[in-house]
Amino acid sequence: MVADAAIRYRSEAFHGEVLVFAMAAADFNKYGCDLVYRVTDKAGGREIAQGKTGIMFFDYAARKPAEVPPPFRLKAERTL
Repeated sequence: MVADAAIRYRSEAFHGEVLVFAMAAADFNKYGCDLVYRVTDKAGGREIAQGKTGIMFFDYAARKPAEVPPPFRLKAERTL
């Protein structure tokens, strides 16, 4: 579930530009983490935007937060 989200636009992007999206998981806690991302222009590396989405794992049957599944955390931490 999305707990919060924020984005900061740093520069204009234009039709025809090739954009590169980089994303990683960061700031893990018991129930979730932040997905952080950066968008850059491939040709010059100009930063277009940066942002983060806070996610929380939730057990809908029990109607309460759920701990981060170990396979998710293991895979996400390898990408940092």
